[in-house]
Amino acid sequence: MALGLASDVPLKRARELAGEARGLRAEGVDPIEHRREQRNAARAKTAKAVTFKEAAEQFITSHEAGWKNPKHRQQWKNTLATYVYPVFGHLPVAEIDTALVMKVLASIWATKPETASRVRGRIEVILDAAKTQGQRSGENPARWKGHVANLLSAKRKVRRVRHHPALPYAAIPAFMGALRARPSLKRTSAGILHPDGRQEHGGHQGELARDRPSGGRLGDSGRAYEARASPPCAPGWSGRRDPESIFRQDGVGLSRRRQARRQADVRGDA
Repeated sequence: MALGLASDVPLKRARELAGEARGLRAEGVDPIEHRREQRNAARAKTAKAVTFKEAAEQFITSHEAGWKNPKHRQQWKNTLATYVYPVFGHLPVAEIDTALVMKVLASIWATKPETASRVRGRIEVILDAAKTQGQRSGENPARWKGHVANLLSAKRKVRRVRHHPALPYAAIPAFMGALRARPSLKRTSAGILHPDGRQEHGGHQGELARDRPSGGRLGDSGRAYEARASPPCAPGWSGRRDPESIFRQDGVGLSRRRQARRQADVRGDA
């Protein structure tokens, strides 16, 4: 059993440590195992001294690289700083209990149920991470199912969803103009409607929507599509084919098995 380097442990202290080790051996205790247990207990005590705010900051630092939306990262920090840190941010994460969690949630659950629900979820994952790191033990006091759900009403029952009334069709041009005038929504509104009123979607369907059939070819996605034999003004033809009908008729986006089955149905195969 090593007692330390001679340059670090004076002779007198080394003799005291050796005497303590012989005493433990006399009592049937392994002095090496005893020293290991003491070191583990000291580490656990240090880990449990971490405050909730420090645990939260550790969690955010280790996870924010996976949060692609900067607004989402800021919301995490803002909600914790506004609602949680003033109540128990300064307390050790090991001491957070149900009473403290309820003190945070009860003040906003009735007035801001959506925000309160997100705050509860964030407290829960932070406490789970702290438990994984050995900074706390026991059940998670912020867990919803079977715990907080017994103390608070479901958020959908706290405040009923009120939908906005539908916008009159005649007011859409003015609305779109006002929407495009907002710098923060300029890119979003540009992807909703073209200046001539045609709707734009993303992906392959967006190509079909932007380039309606006008004879010979359809779309600029790299595939050629034969125009239908019926003239544009034939019965049942509106002059602008719905991109959904193009998907159904041409088999775009269907698996090979579905396309083969469709061809068999057209031929009348069994």
